[in-house]
Formats: sequence, structure tokens, C-alpha cells
Amino acid sequence: MFLEKAYEIVRKRDEKINGYFKKCPDDMRALFEEILKTLNLEINEDNLLALKKRFFHLREDAIINLLKKVNLSKEDIKEIQLDLYELTKNFWIKEHEKLINELAPFIGPFYTEILRGVHKIGISFSAWQPHWTKHVIHTINEELSLEFGGDEAKVMTFLLENDLLKEEEDRTYSVLVKTQNGYIVKTYAEVFEEEVNEAVRAVDELIVNLEKLENEKKVEWILYFNALKTALLERNRSELIKRWANVDRIWMDIDSPIQVGHPLEYYEDKFRKAVALELDVRIKNPEIKSTVKENIVKMYKKYCSDTKLLENALKNIERTKLFISTPATFYGAEFNGLFSAQVVPNDESVSREKGKKIFAFVDKVYEDIKARPKMALSYEIFGRDFMDKFYKNLENKEKFVKVYDITTIGHEFGHILWVDEGTEAKMNKSGMFKNVEEFKATTGGLMAFFENEENDLIEAVLEDVIKRAVGLISWMEVDEVLPYYIEGLIHLTGLFENEIISFNGKSLEYNYSNYEKLKNWYKNTYLDLARHYVEKKDAKEFLDKLVYKDKNFYPLNKKADEFVRYYYKRYGEIGEKIYKG
Repeated sequence: MFLEKAYEIVRKRDEKINGYFKKCPDDMRALFEEILKTLNLEINEDNLLALKKRFFHLREDAIINLLKKVNLSKEDIKEIQLDLYELTKNFWIKEHEKLINELAPFIGPFYTEILRGVHKIGISFSAWQPHWTKHVIHTINEELSLEFGGDEAKVMTFLLENDLLKEEEDRTYSVLVKTQNGYIVKTYAEVFEEEVNEAVRAVDELIVNLEKLENEKKVEWILYFNALKTALLERNRSELIKRWANVDRIWMDIDSPIQVGHPLEYYEDKFRKAVALELDVRIKNPEIKSTVKENIVKMYKKYCSDTKLLENALKNIERTKLFISTPATFYGAEFNGLFSAQVVPNDESVSREKGKKIFAFVDKVYEDIKARPKMALSYEIFGRDFMDKFYKNLENKEKFVKVYDITTIGHEFGHILWVDEGTEAKMNKSGMFKNVEEFKATTGGLMAFFENEENDLIEAVLEDVIKRAVGLISWMEVDEVLPYYIEGLIHLTGLFENEIISFNGKSLEYNYSNYEKLKNWYKNTYLDLARHYVEKKDAKEFLDKLVYKDKNFYPLNKKADEFVRYYYKRYGEIGEKIYKG
């Protein structure tokens, strides 16, 4: 009973904040108006919406698009982003404190202490995050890009040849520091000593408080937080992966309906994959179920003939724990965006022992989409019929959940396929592994659907792929989400090549009668990519067949290329405008 009540409390909090899209509290509206005034931006509903998206849905794209229009320098935009991070953080920290007090009577003293303790650790991570961003993203990575003319492959060669990144490292918990003699590697504990010590003090306090309380999982939780503390404090570069793998290993044994998410992902840093400062608490949804796992297994058994990879993935899938859940409290890097689903840990040696956890935030995704106003760009590009149908279908939550299961939870299971512990390091020599991995994951889910189709879902799945692929174009110049943007380009290649969509110079037109052709294209493309994974070839070899770089990445397919360039131009012009009907 406590779980249903706790989940409902979080859902009600999210419902309240989503309600701010229609009626914003006076103090928040005054703050937004003051921000727009300071930035010399007109105070109108379109511009206010960009700030609402930044604060309430943690999405930066709309506000960055606005800032580009007022001729601010790149450096000014970065500073404004950090200022907005600070204000967004302050808003959510207060919301989290209220939520924890509301949850306390229903989750008991032990889990209340976990929420309060994680909140204190989260505050320290959130203070640390801007320093991490400035150092890794705004300084070192910019310098490396400039030094090598934006050529990712040359940067990766430089890092590997100078022992600034080891080939076996598929992620790092360290940063580069520039000295008179060139770059050196330093751990988080060395570079961010004050911030790490602050976080460790909060971890210590939490451990002491948990020791006074009773819970059947008490030992695992205390071991977990001790491991987190040890990993944070590690100053020996060669021990970092082991320390953090131990955090993941202990965490995998905790299967309570309240879960903590620690630093796990590394999308922001495209060169050395320094793991971002994530921290959150997720609460399991006791109601929604998923059926995609069985279809993924059937599909993989059909197509994977490599015995070792087959056994590895099937064992991982069998041991994977699925948490359909919602983020309750979140901190650090997550104030720049929450994921809609996630499969972790990324350490494949831990996964070989323990499997993985998949988190899927279907309720949050669904309610967030419903809360946001309709956008002019979507109606212009997709057409009124397509968008009206989308919003009509949105009223059928059961169907939405089924499509989400196929495309999003299927995507997370798709990550597990075709990999072992050496795959990423060997395929990432040109720094392109993540840029194929997201397409591989989504298409794994689609392949499972193609093998087990439900006729009444075909159009909905197809339209979800179209809408997502087009929407990802708006991330063209956001390095942190480049893998998703490139994934979108590959989907668009298939959609244009098989004439599912065509572009008339202003909007898209559709021909779903080519669906079987598209399925065949996906199958051939997916199996071609799978062979790259089996042979552990450089990911760039696969990408070179589909995309090219001209300052930004574009699809080689000419029709798709024309559309991508047009859409991004229109996104810059009217991306934040609300549809007036």
C-alpha cells in the first residue's frame, strides 16, 4: 500500500508542476519576465514557454534557440546557461524538500532517511556540476576541438597515443588538466577536491543515520553508500574503474521499489566519456507492465549466430530487472535533462556477473507531452492531419504505453545486444561508438516488433519513429546529445530512401504503403551494423556509409539532407512559437 501512495504523491507533484504551463505561479512568472527583460527579449507567451520548458521540464533547447537570435556570443550563451542552471536548481531543490516531507509518513523512517541523505548529497553534486561543465565541456573539450579542427578521430588518436585515455577505458572518472608541458590526467578527487569532500561529508552523515535504523536491506544500502564514498575519494587513476564497478556491483543487489541513481552515464563528454554527476531517487510504479522482453529474446535468437555474444546477451536479459518508475528527486547533471528510460550499469564486466537494471519513466513522459502546448513548427512540418491524429491518439494512454514499450523499453533492451566487455573500447577508436549505439538500440526494439507485429500498432509505431527522428534534428549543434541527433539522421535516411516520407519544400508527405520496403531496409541496416559489433570494427566505418560531416553532421541521402537543413533553419526561425490553430 505504501508504494501506491508514494507513487501517487510524486505523480501529483508532477501534475502540479505541469499545470504551470497553463497557469504559472505569480512569483515564477515575475522571475521569467525579469529574465527575459535582462536578456532584451520580448515578454510574450512564446518566450515565456522557452523558460517554462527549461525550469519545469529541464529542456534547454528552446531557450538556447532564443538566445542565438539576439546575437549573443557563444561565451555569453554558456554563461547564461549556467545562470539558468542555478535558478532551475534552486526551484527544484525547494520542490524536492516539500516532496520528501510529504512522502515521509508513507515510506517509513529508513527510506525517509535515504531520501533526506541523498538530498544532501544531491545538493553538493548540484553545486559541483557547473564547475564540472566549465572544466570538461566548456574548456578542455573546446580546446581539443580547436586544436584538431573539430576532427573527433584525430582527437581520439591524440588522447590514446599520449596515454590521456586508455583503450580499455569505455568511460572515465577523471579529467584532463592543461599544464606547461601539455595535458595530464587527474581524478575527480584531485581536481574537484572541495566538492568531493562536501559530497563525502553528506554520505558519511547518511551512513551514520542509517546505522541507527532497521530495514531488511540495511546492510546492502550501507555497503552501497560506503562504496560510493570510496569511489568518490579515489585518487589513483588506475583504480577508478574498479572502485566505481564496485558501486555498480553492490547497487545491482538492491532491488527495493525505491532506487537511487548514481553517476552512471557519460553522454556530455564526447571525447573521454567522463561520467556525469547524476544523482536521483526513483520510485517504482506498481501498476504498468512490459511485454517487450520476450520479443527481443526471440528476435536476437533468430539473428545472432555468435555463440558467445548470444549467451552473453541472453544471460544479461534474463537477469535484467525492469523498474517502470518515476524520478522523485534528482540533482546535478539531471537539472539539464532527465532521460525517458535508461539501461545500466554501463560496466559490461559487472553486467556479466549481475545483469542490468532498466528504468522506464512512462508516466512522466506521457504527462509531460500532454502538458506542453502544441508547437507551430510541428504543425507546419508534419501537417495538421498528422498532428491532430497524434493528439487524438494521445488520449488513448493504453496505446501510448504499448508504443513506449516497443520503442523506448525496446530501445533499452536493444542496448544489451551484440556487446561484451571489450566492444565499446575497440569500436570507439574514432570516438564514434555512441553515435551508432543509439541507432542500434532503437532498431533492436523495432526489429523485435517487426518479428511479432500487432496490426493495430503498426501506424502508431511508424509515426512515433517519424516524429522522433524529425524532432531530433533540433539537437544538431548540441554536443551532449549528438548520438541521438545522428540516430535521427539514420532513421530519416531509411524513411526517405524507402519513400515513407517525402518533402515538398515546405512540409512532409506520407506513403505508408512502402512499410514492407522500410522493414527490409531496417533489417539489412541493422544486420550490417550487427556485423560491425561482432567484428568490433571502428564505428566510424559504419557511419561513413550514411552520414557526412560539414561543420555539423548530415545524411548522405540527398532528400534527407535537404530536409534536415530546411527543418533546422525553420527551427531557428519559429522553434519556440506556439501553434495558434
